[in-house]
Amino acid sequence: MRTRFTAVVIKFMLALLLGLTACRVSRGEVGVLKTDVQNVELGNAKSVRAEIKMGAGDVSLSAGAGGPLLMAAQFSYNVARMKPEVNYAVTDGRGALVIEEPSTVTFNTWPTNLRYSWDLKLNDGVPLDIGVSIGAGKSRLDMRGLALKSLSVHAGVGESDVDLTGDWHGDADVKIEGGMGKVAVRLPSAVGVRAHVAGGLGSVHTADLNRDGDYYVNSAYGKSPVTLTLGITGGVGEIDLEVESPAR
Repeated sequence: MRTRFTAVVIKFMLALLLGLTACRVSRGEVGVLKTDVQNVELGNAKSVRAEIKMGAGDVSLSAGAGGPLLMAAQFSYNVARMKPEVNYAVTDGRGALVIEEPSTVTFNTWPTNLRYSWDLKLNDGVPLDIGVSIGAGKSRLDMRGLALKSLSVHAGVGESDVDLTGDWHGDADVKIEGGMGKVAVRLPSAVGVRAHVAGGLGSVHTADLNRDGDYYVNSAYGKSPVTLTLGITGGVGEIDLEVESPAR
């Protein structure tokens, strides 16, 4: 009964999502694939809030912007008016970076040959608060090496991979809201992890973590000077929390 009910909810939510993004991109607009390279300089910002907002497509986010750059990006698309909008401003030493689809672009019929992907590399030396919202598609969020203070992820339809493994030099708060797809969250073994999980109609897998009251923790929690605090909210899809193998 639950399986049938969940399937009905998934179909309803998918139809609702497509309805909310209904629009006027036609198959005739799909042309030659174009790749734009865009760099954003950090300026005098001492910390940055970065917002990544994509309705549909593929996003890759990782460390790798060097020198004076806050972001080094490559945007690939084959519908000319889908060129992403990038805005950055610094106020009182606090940077605000927003990358988003043009507000005029939405879909009612998805062209089968549509290509849309963002490859974003961020500066690893500046404290970052990152928000990612993906309506439909795939996202690969590799937080290793970044000076991450907080991360919030809203996953819609599709697959998301969030890599939080490796060494951390400071505490971070991570919030992940699942949607109708699958979210895989990779966790460190040598850094303390404390996760609060609220289930939806889907499933949340915590086999690599130990129950501690209303929370789930890894074996390094309480021993490591650094803690990752997670808030996980399941949707109608699947969320997997997997702890990396300890270094030998």
